[in-house]
Amino acid sequence: MFIADHKSNISQSSRSQMQQMVSLGRKRRLSSHENPGSARTKITRVLIPSSRALGVSALSKQLEPSICPKESLNGRRDISGIIIPPFQAKNLQKTPVPDNAQLRELAKPAVADLSTTESRYNSPNKRSSQITINFTPRRYKVEYKGSAGLGDYQEFPVKENNDINSHLSKGRKSFWLKSESSGCYYLYDVETMQQHNINTGYRRSIRFSEPEPEPVIDLTVEPGDLIRAGSNDSIDSVCQIPVVTSNVGNFLQRSSAKRQEDHDMQEQLQQHQRHHQTIDYCGQAFAGAWLCGAITNRKLLEIRRLQLQGSWLMNEMRGLPTHEQLFDPEPISPSDSRFPMEQIKYLGCGGLTVHEVRQTRMWKRSRSHFDLLLKEEKDYFSIYKKGDTPLHLVHFGWHGAPAESIKGILECGFLSVPTARVGRCYGHGIYLATKKYATYSKRDRFSVPDAAGFKYLLLCEVLPGTVEVSKSGQTHPSSNLTHSGVDRMPKPMMHVFFTHDMNVRISPKFVVCILPPVTEHILSRVQQE
Repeated sequence: MFIADHKSNISQSSRSQMQQMVSLGRKRRLSSHENPGSARTKITRVLIPSSRALGVSALSKQLEPSICPKESLNGRRDISGIIIPPFQAKNLQKTPVPDNAQLRELAKPAVADLSTTESRYNSPNKRSSQITINFTPRRYKVEYKGSAGLGDYQEFPVKENNDINSHLSKGRKSFWLKSESSGCYYLYDVETMQQHNINTGYRRSIRFSEPEPEPVIDLTVEPGDLIRAGSNDSIDSVCQIPVVTSNVGNFLQRSSAKRQEDHDMQEQLQQHQRHHQTIDYCGQAFAGAWLCGAITNRKLLEIRRLQLQGSWLMNEMRGLPTHEQLFDPEPISPSDSRFPMEQIKYLGCGGLTVHEVRQTRMWKRSRSHFDLLLKEEKDYFSIYKKGDTPLHLVHFGWHGAPAESIKGILECGFLSVPTARVGRCYGHGIYLATKKYATYSKRDRFSVPDAAGFKYLLLCEVLPGTVEVSKSGQTHPSSNLTHSGVDRMPKPMMHVFFTHDMNVRISPKFVVCILPPVTEHILSRVQQE
């Protein structure tokens, strides 16, 4: 016999199974009782972590005195475990480590887990109960970057850490989880070691750190001559206590080829972690260089498409032929070169989609005037050019408006009505926030949310020309030397284009849709992979 040392309580079902095993062992009698030399049983070498061993809190309370009498403990109350008959040890089966490429990249070599199959004793001679070895992946302590400062990594709560390890054990490179502490939904990107807040787009770097070494128990040491326990026999004379090893790296003794394979796996993991240690980011979605794994990028687009199904404006565009659409209802991927990353980052928001404006007849007509004016201004301002520094004539501006207004602008161009929607503090005309003050146009006062919570903005190319600080009631530039107004100088927050040439100096480029919070119903339709 041999013993599995453990300090946890055995479940009722496992205790019942072990009592049946003990009873069956008594009926069969140990062969060593009649022929001691025949009791030496060769068993495949198997090690398991002590935390997964099948154990009991007190050996003397769980096993019958005839097998391991209470007095045989000799006062050693700290020993707990299960005595397994030799015929059960013969049935130990070891299953191979799953050949999973993802698991090999993300996890240490597998650890054996001892479990017992359902026992059915129809007759004393039928051995239906077997102890099998299942393999579970190495568990990691996962940490996230807490702030933009160097380092500053913090450990995830226990439940989230366990959930992340559960997905890693299945070889997944991208998966979503809900944080119990904050209630937010996060998308984890194992390819680039990042955590994405699906609603806000906030990104954090994550990393795997080594857990504390776990003691490993050798359950299959070749036992000595096994004898039936007497009332005066000590526990050490009944069974050989397995060797306990604290070096997790040697948790499984295999052939030299297998050991080399495990060594290669560990080196690959270390190289993977060293490579991703250079990714150290904590901030808004598009504030830094966009970095996202291929699977996570595809999954983010899938989530955004599902969210856009709630927008009436998007659904209307999707139902039209391409030549009649005002903009492309398919969102542009952040990894696409067309994505206006330099401008979008000033919105300070990641839960959005960007759509390219279609070149309709109205758009082409306005754009032709825009291009002619740009050519004229290049000639006019060429005298101010210094060396090889290019002239900065084309700027970007943000215009927030309700969905109906966005649709009307793309159909007919900008219009100035007698009663302004948001006032005329800086004169009569169209107001656009400058590139760096995009959050101004994002306010609900300008980009009014629709009934489903969607907000819309136009990202436009503009030709401000020579500007002046405009005043209330102004309808034209104050002189022939100026072309448009601003709210202040320097560092203006607002462009003001007067009515006489506003559609010549403004050319819509993208429609930006800010999405309402994602729901678990939407995420449940996204496959974890």
